[in-house]
Amino acid sequence: MHRFHQLFPLRVEPAERKSLGVPKILGIIPRGLSTRDRAEFTRQMADLLGAGVPLDRALNILYRQTENPLLQAGLREISEQVREGRTLSDAMLTVAPLFTRFHCMMVKAGETSGQLEEVLNRLADHLEREDNLRQQVKTAMAYPILLLCVAAGAVTFLFGYLIPKLADMFLEAGRSLPLPTQIMLFLSGTVVREGWIVLVAFVVKATIGYRVVQIPKVGLWLDKLKYRLPLIGELVKKIVLTRFLRTLATLMKGGVPILSAMDEVKETAGSPQLSLILEKAHRDIKEGRPVAETLSAFDFFPPALVNIAAIGEETGELETMFLRLANVYDREIEVGIKRAVSLFEPAIIFAMGVIVAFVVISVLLPIIELNATV
Repeated sequence: MHRFHQLFPLRVEPAERKSLGVPKILGIIPRGLSTRDRAEFTRQMADLLGAGVPLDRALNILYRQTENPLLQAGLREISEQVREGRTLSDAMLTVAPLFTRFHCMMVKAGETSGQLEEVLNRLADHLEREDNLRQQVKTAMAYPILLLCVAAGAVTFLFGYLIPKLADMFLEAGRSLPLPTQIMLFLSGTVVREGWIVLVAFVVKATIGYRVVQIPKVGLWLDKLKYRLPLIGELVKKIVLTRFLRTLATLMKGGVPILSAMDEVKETAGSPQLSLILEKAHRDIKEGRPVAETLSAFDFFPPALVNIAAIGEETGELETMFLRLANVYDREIEVGIKRAVSLFEPAIIFAMGVIVAFVVISVLLPIIELNATV
């Protein structure tokens, strides 16, 4: 009530959620911050709070110094809500998808325990390791992708431009052509005459395939299949397990109960198979079954992980043991990525060599036959 003006509220309604002030591009809503941006924000916030800066002032400082317009808009709204009396975690939830539910859950756990600075530092460590893992994969794949692009460009040039020039010469000779040359000319003609049809068909099939993969049963089947792939299956599984271990341990160290932590990990696992397993494991643990015994019932978890869980339960340091195993997996993943790339690069070069050799043989055979009859 405003006593001076003698005003009384007639109706109270929740305020509408504010826009972040970031314009949509072609109708696309911004998806959120990158892992690196969230890590930098979290680390800077922890440093400011550790230096004794009040929360609202820390948010204002980060708002002024950030160059990311999406983060800047989000921080402006978060700062306004914090000044109105809302907690930081509740304010962060209103600017989704800037911050993930996992991020907000960690902040809430820090607020509840009174250790927000420590939890933010732990969260920043987790996000930095997550970003480092992604950067390793991207860096490792950069050169092979470049090789694939060069190979695709070379093949397109050969079959779309060079070979059609040679085809006229072969046809003018009026002689029957060797089988490799006929195959080469057929492929070249297909690229020249029907290349756009092939491209459209590829796009349509890729779109349909993407839709099919979204079907839960199909997605689960493909998820199981990728772990059986030679060379990279075990590597992919370790990446998924590392994310599972580090996320679960980070939540538990932040004060989140294990059942709530498993619920969150289930939503962010990035693996339909692991999500289904965690759903079953959640029920068993809720009924009082030990974590190690629960995990041992699933072949998805290697014996080393189950043993670490058993040791962690016995010593009361389950989250610490999970983090240690995640660090071990990090080193194994780094070695595995290098090994996979070292095998992938020669495979691409070999494939390019086979294609070039086929073209050379297809061109030389009719020329040799023509010279033999002269």
